[in-house]
Amino acid sequence: MSHDIKSAERPAPDHVLTAIADYKLAIQRDTLPEFKAKYIASAIDLAKKLGNKQASADIAYLVYTTKKNPVNTDVYNWGISNYQAGNYKTADSIFCGIYESKYPTEIYGYLWCARSKIAQEDTASPTGVAVEAYDKLAAISRSLDSTAKVAGSADSTKYKAQALNSYFYLAGFYNNTKKDKETALSYLNKVLELDPENATAKQYKSIISRPPAKQPARPAASSGTKPKTGK
Repeated sequence: MSHDIKSAERPAPDHVLTAIADYKLAIQRDTLPEFKAKYIASAIDLAKKLGNKQASADIAYLVYTTKKNPVNTDVYNWGISNYQAGNYKTADSIFCGIYESKYPTEIYGYLWCARSKIAQEDTASPTGVAVEAYDKLAAISRSLDSTAKVAGSADSTKYKAQALNSYFYLAGFYNNTKKDKETALSYLNKVLELDPENATAKQYKSIISRPPAKQPARPAASSGTKPKTGK
């Protein structure tokens, strides 16, 4: 079954829900930045105290849409609050669409795009909905590390873990779901390019590369006649 299910939340009292609704209305209507910021802070605080993840997602949306010049943090908060509320398709559209296009050299859009996609996957019958996202995440991770390395930064392996995790996911998907050993091996080889001593990749590569076990020879079919005894 799909994982796109909202986490259960204890219903809030009516007066609390009314307070959240009032804050939302005030955020939308108030044009003075200092008052808007005050309402936003109070609304976020109340939603957190209640553990109301959907309210947090709604408020993050209002913050993004009512700001004249929203920044990357606003997009991230909007996307992550929807992810935490179980709104994976909405989070997907925010991270894979808005964040990646607005901030193409930042890792967060690609990372949470992939996570939002995989959260929608049906584990019983995987479709590969996250394959493209993980391919992009691996590529941007290696690209950012390469850029940092050229610049002499000490962070030239900062995103190595994201690339390795992506390659392992892709190798597993192609081997287990698509039954495509050649492609699975190509991703394991990418792991070993980044981490030549990776024991897990070596183990999986050995298992996948193993030739199929020989089937025992089938006995010859009997003709139904007895052999001659020579007498």
